[in-house]
Amino acid sequence: MKDNCKYFETLFLNYINNSLNEEDQFFCNNHFKTCEKCKNNLEFQEIKSVWRKLDSYAEIPVSNNFMVKLQRELVLIEEKNRIFWFKLDSFINLFRVPVTAVLIIVFSFTTDLPYAKAEKKSFQINAQKFERQIKEYSKKSLSDALKDVKNIIKK
Repeated sequence: MKDNCKYFETLFLNYINNSLNEEDQFFCNNHFKTCEKCKNNLEFQEIKSVWRKLDSYAEIPVSNNFMVKLQRELVLIEEKNRIFWFKLDSFINLFRVPVTAVLIIVFSFTTDLPYAKAEKKSFQINAQKFERQIKEYSKKSLSDALKDVKNIIKK
């Protein structure tokens, strides 16, 4: 029964609007009259109530060119929105490069980035090691220094 209810739920709005074929309308009518779950469905009841109220109102006649006027107004609104966003985008693009350049300059002077400190320290350590190695090589003979260089190259 639950599977049937799911099927009839999909047809509900067309059933209320009488836009189903005769056979589906007949089955929906029987189902909604006999199924307790669908009878007690508050959403269905609310929709039925609103639909009946809408049916009680008289149709309001509209002019023949109503759709043309409506479409024209919608196009104008869309065009105004498009112009607004184009102007905003142009304004943002005008300042994008100068603002970015200023921010880069400001941050380069005001921030001492941690990785820059680490690189500086690493460079200092490597320079100290290099100085020590030079001092050691200066103490060694030329042949010993060449052997050390060959060992370093082999690694």
